[in-house]
Amino acid sequence: MAKQMQVAIVAQFGKPFGTRQDMAEALAFAAEGKVTAAIELQPLSSITRVFEPLEHDDVASRVVLESETWSTS
Repeated sequence: MAKQMQVAIVAQFGKPFGTRQDMAEALAFAAEGKVTAAIELQPLSSITRVFEPLEHDDVASRVVLESETWSTS
């Protein structure tokens, strides 16, 4: 049975790069589990604390803010 990958794009910043083939190959890597992302889930209520590491140039991962009314769990 083939794995399905669900992607939710909330916002995209920057300029597109690469070709359609590059994108297809990148998505294939992700579907095969070869891509990992360093993320940290935080509740939306902690938004003011999330910016503190940015001010000190101490960011080890991307922060994903979760709404208390909409959750992945």
